[in-house]
Amino acid sequence: RTADEQPDPHVLDRAAAWLAGARRPLLVVGGGAIGARASLGRLAERLQTPVVSNGGGRGVLDARHPLAMSVPAGHRLWQTADVVLAVGTRLGRPYCEWGTDDALKVIRIDSDRTRMEAGFAGLAIVGDAQAAIDGLEQRLADYRAPSRAVELAAVRDAVEREFAALSPQAGFVAALRAALPDDGILVDELTQIGYACRIGYPVYAPRTYITSGYQGALGYGFAAALGAKAAQRRRAVVSINGDGGFLYTANDLATAVQHRLGVIAVVFNDNAYGNVLREQAANGYQLATALHNPDFVAYARAFGAFGQRVDTAAALADAIRDALGRDLPTVIEVPVGAMSDPWPLLRLPRTRGAGNPSRNER
Repeated sequence: RTADEQPDPHVLDRAAAWLAGARRPLLVVGGGAIGARASLGRLAERLQTPVVSNGGGRGVLDARHPLAMSVPAGHRLWQTADVVLAVGTRLGRPYCEWGTDDALKVIRIDSDRTRMEAGFAGLAIVGDAQAAIDGLEQRLADYRAPSRAVELAAVRDAVEREFAALSPQAGFVAALRAALPDDGILVDELTQIGYACRIGYPVYAPRTYITSGYQGALGYGFAAALGAKAAQRRRAVVSINGDGGFLYTANDLATAVQHRLGVIAVVFNDNAYGNVLREQAANGYQLATALHNPDFVAYARAFGAFGQRVDTAAALADAIRDALGRDLPTVIEVPVGAMSDPWPLLRLPRTRGAGNPSRNER
């Protein structure tokens, strides 16, 4: 394949016919859809299709848009969807974990043909996402789907209520969003607040929510945030960490001070590898999960950075706002205890079929 491979017009014709005939379409976007952001928004409104984004696709559609859906909302909608349009995404979790059946038609747009040659059964559009979406828009120019506003608002409200019960994570996630400017960059981590952000942090624009993707790399976050700040010095960058993960690269505070990188590092300190500790406790034992931590405020100040300790979500939001104008790093320690288990909202059960179809329809 080549980077500028153009979509097959005959495949686009079939895809447009599927979408025009759909009653409950669903659009799933990944990082490969970022370049087609504006066109995707128009197409979603034309089709009245909810847009589910995950990982690198977060922010392709502003989370405040009524068609924007979180992953748990997408899971609810997947069960009754009749046509799924997947743009720039491996579609791994929905396709493999949520399930498929003969009633579900799947259209995938990807520039890499090899991603669609291993077990994908559906309609494959190989080519640039922008060119493919433009082609679908042209073919659907005279089509307008009826509004699904009431239905989708009810789904969003139900999922938001469910997330709000995740305590204390939901309060801290809301504080992060309230304190960060719309174009602020949040760098997540493998920590309890990070897991909650995957499903409950509203992302308003692409590339403002940075994750380790499929790597699951504990401890990457603070160093990655320094890179983001070096590249985007005029934008706010917040790194969220657990105590264990932060200590992987905390000594890079020296680099941040030296180069005046005003990253805001929030350290949620439970003196443990909390996620593993929860699993161990459920099985009646504890092994190598307790941590002996420094005084994180004093630690930050020893490098010449700012250090502060807060103990509520409201105080965290205020501390982040205070730190936004600094050209030196800030470490905000938040002492926490045990938190609600987020995984029932992250690892969602199969809702249809017994597995993936094996037939590959081109």
